[in-house]
Amino acid sequence: EEILAERAARRQALERLAQAEVMLHQTTARLEDAEALLQRERSARLKAEKTNADLSVQVRSMQNIIEAVDVRLDRVTLPDGSVDPLRLVLELASMALPHIDHGGDPLVAVGQLDAAVRLQERPPLMPAACFAGPACGAAGGPG
Repeated sequence: EEILAERAARRQALERLAQAEVMLHQTTARLEDAEALLQRERSARLKAEKTNADLSVQVRSMQNIIEAVDVRLDRVTLPDGSVDPLRLVLELASMALPHIDHGGDPLVAVGQLDAAVRLQERPPLMPAACFAGPACGAAGGPG
Protein backbone atom coordinates (compact mmCIF):
# COMPACT_ATOMS: atom_id res chain seq x y z
CA GLU A 1 0.00 0.00 0.00
CA GLU A 2 2.80 2.35 0.81
CA ILE A 3 4.35 1.79 -2.61
CA LEU A 4 0.98 2.44 -4.29
CA ALA A 5 0.55 5.65 -2.30
CA GLU A 6 4.08 6.72 -3.21
CA ARG A 7 3.41 5.99 -6.91
CA ALA A 8 0.14 7.95 -6.75
CA ALA A 9 1.92 10.88 -5.08
CA ARG A 10 4.69 10.71 -7.70
CA ARG A 11 2.11 10.62 -10.51
CA GLN A 12 0.31 13.65 -9.02
CA ALA A 13 3.62 15.48 -8.72
CA LEU A 14 4.46 14.68 -12.37
CA GLU A 15 0.99 15.90 -13.44
CA ARG A 16 1.48 19.14 -11.49
CA LEU A 17 4.96 19.51 -13.04
CA ALA A 18 3.50 18.99 -16.54
CA GLN A 19 0.77 21.55 -15.81
CA ALA A 20 3.36 23.99 -14.51
CA GLU A 21 5.49 23.49 -17.65
CA VAL A 22 2.44 24.12 -19.87
CA MET A 23 1.62 27.27 -17.88
CA LEU A 24 5.28 28.36 -18.10
CA HIS A 25 5.26 27.80 -21.88
CA GLN A 26 2.00 29.77 -22.26
CA THR A 27 3.32 32.59 -20.07
CA THR A 28 6.61 32.68 -22.00
CA ALA A 29 4.71 32.89 -25.28
CA ARG A 30 2.55 35.75 -23.94
CA LEU A 31 5.70 37.50 -22.69
CA GLU A 32 7.37 37.16 -26.10
CA ASP A 33 4.22 38.52 -27.79
CA ALA A 34 4.12 41.45 -25.34
CA GLU A 35 7.82 42.19 -25.91
CA ALA A 36 7.32 42.14 -29.69
CA LEU A 37 4.33 44.47 -29.33
CA LEU A 38 6.38 46.75 -27.06
CA GLN A 39 9.18 46.86 -29.63
CA ARG A 40 6.70 47.74 -32.40
CA GLU A 41 5.21 50.46 -30.21
CA ARG A 42 8.68 51.83 -29.43
CA SER A 43 9.55 51.89 -33.13
CA ALA A 44 6.27 53.59 -33.96
CA ARG A 45 6.84 56.15 -31.19
CA LEU A 46 10.37 56.88 -32.42
CA LYS A 47 9.10 57.25 -35.98
CA ALA A 48 6.31 59.57 -34.78
CA GLU A 49 8.81 61.63 -32.76
CA LYS A 50 11.06 61.96 -35.82
CA THR A 51 8.10 62.94 -37.97
CA ASN A 52 7.04 65.51 -35.36
CA ALA A 53 10.57 66.90 -35.18
CA ASP A 54 10.76 67.12 -38.98
CA LEU A 55 7.38 68.82 -39.12
CA SER A 56 8.43 71.25 -36.38
CA VAL A 57 11.50 72.18 -38.43
CA GLN A 58 9.30 72.70 -41.49
CA VAL A 59 6.84 74.80 -39.51
CA ARG A 60 9.64 76.97 -38.11
CA SER A 61 11.09 77.32 -41.59
CA MET A 62 7.73 78.33 -43.02
CA GLN A 63 7.22 80.82 -40.18
CA ASN A 64 10.64 82.32 -40.88
CA ILE A 65 9.85 82.51 -44.58
CA ILE A 66 6.52 84.16 -43.95
CA GLU A 67 8.10 86.65 -41.58
CA ALA A 68 11.05 87.31 -43.92
CA VAL A 69 8.93 87.83 -47.00
CA ASP A 70 6.39 89.90 -45.11
CA VAL A 71 3.83 89.80 -47.89
CA ARG A 72 0.61 91.15 -46.53
CA LEU A 73 -2.33 89.07 -47.64
CA ASP A 74 -4.54 92.09 -48.15
CA ARG A 75 -2.16 93.30 -50.90
CA VAL A 76 -2.45 90.09 -52.92
CA THR A 77 -5.97 88.96 -52.04
CA LEU A 78 -8.81 89.62 -54.45
CA PRO A 79 -12.25 90.71 -53.19
CA ASP A 80 -13.55 87.12 -53.60
CA GLY A 81 -10.81 85.85 -51.22
CA SER A 82 -8.60 84.22 -53.82
CA VAL A 83 -4.95 85.13 -54.27
CA ASP A 84 -3.95 87.22 -57.29
CA PRO A 85 -0.85 85.39 -58.60
CA LEU A 86 0.47 88.43 -60.51
CA ARG A 87 0.31 90.64 -57.43
CA LEU A 88 1.89 87.89 -55.36
CA VAL A 89 4.80 87.64 -57.82
CA LEU A 90 5.11 91.42 -57.83
CA GLU A 91 5.23 91.52 -54.01
CA LEU A 92 7.79 88.71 -53.88
CA ALA A 93 9.91 90.32 -56.60
CA SER A 94 9.82 93.66 -54.79
CA MET A 95 11.23 91.86 -51.76
CA ALA A 96 13.97 89.99 -53.68
CA LEU A 97 15.14 92.56 -56.24
CA PRO A 98 16.74 94.98 -53.77
CA HIS A 99 19.15 92.20 -52.76
CA ILE A 100 20.64 91.66 -56.23
CA ASP A 101 22.46 93.90 -58.70
CA HIS A 102 20.30 93.66 -61.80
CA GLY A 103 21.10 97.02 -63.40
CA GLY A 104 17.45 97.54 -64.30
CA ASP A 105 17.43 94.59 -66.71
CA PRO A 106 14.67 92.08 -65.86
CA LEU A 107 16.45 89.25 -67.71
CA VAL A 108 19.58 89.82 -65.61
CA ALA A 109 17.42 89.92 -62.48
CA VAL A 110 15.78 86.59 -63.33
CA GLY A 111 19.16 85.05 -64.14
CA GLN A 112 20.67 86.25 -60.87
CA LEU A 113 17.70 85.03 -58.84
CA ASP A 114 17.93 81.66 -60.60
CA ALA A 115 21.68 81.48 -59.91
CA ALA A 116 21.11 82.34 -56.24
CA VAL A 117 18.54 79.55 -55.91
CA ARG A 118 20.82 77.05 -57.68
CA LEU A 119 23.71 78.03 -55.44
CA GLN A 120 21.58 77.22 -52.39
CA GLU A 121 20.71 73.80 -53.89
CA ARG A 122 24.39 72.95 -54.57
CA PRO A 123 25.78 70.11 -52.46
CA PRO A 124 28.28 71.53 -49.96
CA LEU A 125 31.43 69.90 -51.38
CA MET A 126 30.67 70.49 -55.07
CA PRO A 127 32.36 73.52 -56.64
CA ALA A 128 29.85 76.13 -57.79
CA ALA A 129 31.30 76.10 -61.32
CA CYS A 130 30.58 72.36 -61.65
CA PHE A 131 27.02 72.70 -60.37
CA ALA A 132 25.91 75.71 -62.38
CA GLY A 133 27.60 75.02 -65.69
CA PRO A 134 28.61 72.05 -67.85
CA ALA A 135 29.92 68.93 -66.16
CA CYS A 136 33.42 69.27 -64.66
CA GLY A 137 36.07 67.92 -66.98
CA ALA A 138 33.87 68.32 -70.09
CA ALA A 139 35.40 70.02 -73.11
CA GLY A 140 35.33 73.73 -72.52
CA GLY A 141 34.05 73.27 -68.94
CA PRO A 142 35.88 73.91 -65.69
CA GLY A 143 38.28 71.35 -64.34
